[in-house]
Amino acid sequence: MQSLRFSHLGQRNRSQGIGGVTLPQAGFDHSDREDELTWRQQTVLSPRLLHDVRVMAGVEYEPRVSLSNRAAHRRPGRVHGRRRRERSDALGTHFTLVDAVTWSPGRHAVKAGINIPDWSWRGLDDRTNTTGTFYFSSLADYTAGRPYSLVAQRGDGHVAFLEKVVGLFAQDEIRVRPNLSLDIGLRYDWQNYFHDDDNFAPRASFAYAPGESGKTVVRGGAGIFYDRTGPGPILDILRYDGAHLQRAVVTDPAYPNAGSSTRRPARRPPSIVRLADDVTIPYMMQYSVGVERQLRARTALAVNVVGSKGISMFRSRDVNAPPPPDFAARPDPAHGVVRQIESAGTLDAVSMQVTLRGR
Repeated sequence: MQSLRFSHLGQRNRSQGIGGVTLPQAGFDHSDREDELTWRQQTVLSPRLLHDVRVMAGVEYEPRVSLSNRAAHRRPGRVHGRRRRERSDALGTHFTLVDAVTWSPGRHAVKAGINIPDWSWRGLDDRTNTTGTFYFSSLADYTAGRPYSLVAQRGDGHVAFLEKVVGLFAQDEIRVRPNLSLDIGLRYDWQNYFHDDDNFAPRASFAYAPGESGKTVVRGGAGIFYDRTGPGPILDILRYDGAHLQRAVVTDPAYPNAGSSTRRPARRPPSIVRLADDVTIPYMMQYSVGVERQLRARTALAVNVVGSKGISMFRSRDVNAPPPPDFAARPDPAHGVVRQIESAGTLDAVSMQVTLRGR
């Protein structure tokens, strides 16, 4: 059995990023277009062997254009004005693949294969914030025209890279008894730009229906699930490397003439984005247990407890921030802001879900 499907997404959003405490001059127009072609084939190799392959290829284009031609002003809770009509253009060509074989001997259903959730060529032309953005610490400073900093960027805003995310998986669905089933699996995840190669994720679940009526079902499971960055952080690392797109933070800038403060950005310490030396791919440890009870022929009540714990979660911070007590000078004078992406965050969550469904 084969199938071929084409999908198109196109949207144009006017005057985005405004409303509330943000003035219209700070808005931008945003467009997004994505075309995808998906092919799938299922082949019955034998009464107990099934081959399933699915391939998707797509192209996306995402331009963003500012609305105004003024320098931007930022104050607490409000943005006023905008730089000249600058824009950024993001372009991506990507494909995904799932290739799996299912073998069903007796009470088992063994499934194994390869999963490529993202293999993409991505590019970005960033021509934004060339006239700079002023920052004010208070409304009074904004009224008096006393900004505490100006952020502007110059240079080559074009970056292109190949993003590769690959996974291998195997699982076994076991029918232990008519009222008891087990599902045991193992997955391996890998992503380029990271150097940890031990991302094995075991997981298991069960479903048990006690008694002869089968109106009550107890379900539970636990497992490890690895995350991935997406293209955003990688784009930042490549363009804000100190050589391509120069991003300068100017303290006590001339106001309102941003050009006099940013006319020679090469002489100002550039701000960079980098990965920490010990960065790893984050993962979640998730578990759940629940009971579902059939109350009537078409009515059921389910109560589930779901928990998750995030380990080595991504976070970023300025590791070159001026230290206390005077906060005067940066430890590394050759750089401005050094935004370092680390695997140092945590996440803990527990929830109870009650569901009543019926007709």
